[in-house]
Amino acid sequence: MAVDKVIATNVTALKGKYGDKYPRVRAAIDALIKADVARGLKTMLVALDSASDMKRVKGKAVSKASDERGAKAAIDAIYKRYRPDYLLLLGAPDVVPHIQLTNPMTGTPDDDDDPSVPSDVPYASDAAWSRRPQNFVGPTRVVGRVPHLPGANNPAYLA
Repeated sequence: MAVDKVIATNVTALKGKYGDKYPRVRAAIDALIKADVARGLKTMLVALDSASDMKRVKGKAVSKASDERGAKAAIDAIYKRYRPDYLLLLGAPDVVPHIQLTNPMTGTPDDDDDPSVPSDVPYASDAAWSRRPQNFVGPTRVVGRVPHLPGANNPAYLA
């Protein structure tokens, strides 16, 4: 099946975050998919936490929204299966985590005292799991994120 764009998110985390307001988020996702059809794009939603969605891509469901390694493996499996032109991460890092990369400035004169750098760059690479930023210098995927506010429970910003 040819897929132009995959929207990847953790539906359980979205439902937990928005509760009875989740249908508004789902309606916004459906509207985006419909708008993409009008643009000539086939878009699909893949839930990182769904055993059935992840089985279809020969991956493992992500049971904790904070599981960086699991999210990277799930995104890799999704990409390997569908080869989309675009990967869209839906949600803030409390839904789809950033990968905490080791800060390359640590121990240099420009050290900013941050031990890690939160990043989506690993999702844009077919390189294996790592916290080393130098392992992800050649992105092979187009990845974007539609964020919202970490900890917020009003879907207006996301929708």
